[in-house]
Amino acid sequence: MQALAPIVVVNGVEYGDYPSVAWDKANNKGVDSVEDAEVVEETPTPQQAKPVHIDRAIYEELADKLKERALGYLYISNECIPTDDEAHELEISAHVYYRHYSAPDFEGDEITGFVPVSYQLHSFDADGNDIANDFDFNELKKYI
Repeated sequence: MQALAPIVVVNGVEYGDYPSVAWDKANNKGVDSVEDAEVVEETPTPQQAKPVHIDRAIYEELADKLKERALGYLYISNECIPTDDEAHELEISAHVYYRHYSAPDFEGDEITGFVPVSYQLHSFDADGNDIANDFDFNELKKYI
């Protein structure tokens, strides 16, 4: 049987099983202990789900899209890069590093790396809920 944690709902906002919140927010005039406090609503405690595995194809797709989006910039800020299947979305702010190539018939810049300031890969289930994943920025760097 799954343990239930008391949740206090105030103006549509759920508050966790913190005794002080339960005590302060519930109607408990004349009640002497937190254990006797009114439980407004009970919901199951969420189970820790196994993180979604991020495979090589996703890293390759994100690396290609990130290089394409960052080309010409020294810094990218709050970029949202979704995968084609919209199951993942990379949010990133980073410094962009280049290598300049110069030859008689070619001159150009190539992105050689990113130094992230902040990043997060969101993964979504079929209902669009954000779920945990095993994303590793160092693994992404291998494909840049």
